[in-house]
Amino acid sequence: MSDEYTHADPVDEAVRKRLAKLNQTPVDASRLEARLNATLAAEMTVMPRQRPAIAGRIMVIRRALALAAMIAVITGATAILLTVGQTPAIASPNDLVRVHRSFLDRSHPNIHVENADQANRVIVDLWPEAPKVPSPVADPVSACCVEMVNGTPVACVHLEHQGKAVTMVVANASQMHCPPGKPVTYDGHAFQVHQSEGLTMVMTMRADRCVCLVSELDAEALLELASQLRFD
Repeated sequence: MSDEYTHADPVDEAVRKRLAKLNQTPVDASRLEARLNATLAAEMTVMPRQRPAIAGRIMVIRRALALAAMIAVITGATAILLTVGQTPAIASPNDLVRVHRSFLDRSHPNIHVENADQANRVIVDLWPEAPKVPSPVADPVSACCVEMVNGTPVACVHLEHQGKAVTMVVANASQMHCPPGKPVTYDGHAFQVHQSEGLTMVMTMRADRCVCLVSELDAEALLELASQLRFD
């Protein structure tokens, strides 16, 4: 496992290539323009007195075709950018370390609670679209808050497991994904394991949620805790 996760941005590169390709792809209106020119030329032959008016119509049509081509390019580029804007954020290990340590040093306001149900009620009051926090089997939740990770809101709860503080970060899967780490299957569930700055992180995507556990505990202890979470 790496001590530092570096997220190369393949999304930006893919967008750059798609926009470049779109810019190089001409919008072919030549066949339509040829047909219109032929029609108008025939009219000029049949009605010579109307040539100035017909010539003016040709100029208007050509300008309209050029504008239509420009609009088609802009529309395609906008569609690509809107698609990218909906790309889920990444829960980087560095961000998760910051969230965990902000709880330990009390640099971020936390609300005292006694269990996961109470934490969920408090979090929904703060953030109505918050995902439901899964319940630990044995260890009661002691505090909760809403934080920002990589520009995305996340629900956080804090508990103690085997004498060590644990922070659980929960996000909507549509808004945040787990970064690739060391893949581990534990008790039939898939996890990604990271280590950074002396902390272990166990992450999983389950029940439309991205869930990350952060602690000084080793990976085995966190995997056991994560595998027993109840996703009601």
